[in-house]
Amino acid sequence: GAFDIGGVMALCLDKMTRRHPHVFGDATAATPEEVIHQWEQIKKQEKGNEERKFIVDGLPKHLPALQKAQKLQKKVAKVGFDWSNINDVIAKVDEELAEVKEAIQENKPENIEEEVGDLLFSIVNLSRFLKLDTENVLHKTIYKFVDRFKKVEMELAAMGKDIEKCTLEEMDAVWNKVKINQKQEVRIQKPE
Repeated sequence: GAFDIGGVMALCLDKMTRRHPHVFGDATAATPEEVIHQWEQIKKQEKGNEERKFIVDGLPKHLPALQKAQKLQKKVAKVGFDWSNINDVIAKVDEELAEVKEAIQENKPENIEEEVGDLLFSIVNLSRFLKLDTENVLHKTIYKFVDRFKKVEMELAAMGKDIEKCTLEEMDAVWNKVKINQKQEVRIQKPE
């Protein structure tokens, strides 16, 4: 049948109440980990009829690749398939980068694609290990790049230069100048 906003809100409220008994019910949870464990157990009970055979099953198909990779890594980390320290994670990123370089030297496109994928997956894992949201981290970097590139264009225009006629060296020199200025602006804005 048809549904309206009131029905949707009622379903959401019911789900929130059911999945958070430590807030809305008699259950207790002393730590965030206990809250997550309770939440996972309740979700399992709710989805009892769609039994998953493997831990890695049930990833939402609609998620962007970075989010999906991070969610997958969180799932396997819950059962102990995780690095014990940041140095091991960084070593894995270094290893994957070396494999990309090797694949490029061998000039095999299928190997290059696979190794770049492995490198990206390792970088997502590094981000997860540092408790960063990979998707947000990349969005911030994109915005920073766009802002910086616009400033490069404005700087070149102020010098009377057309960016489309500039050499890479000219653009890179202005890029580095803009980057230094932005870093100094950030330092000035941060209270000591």
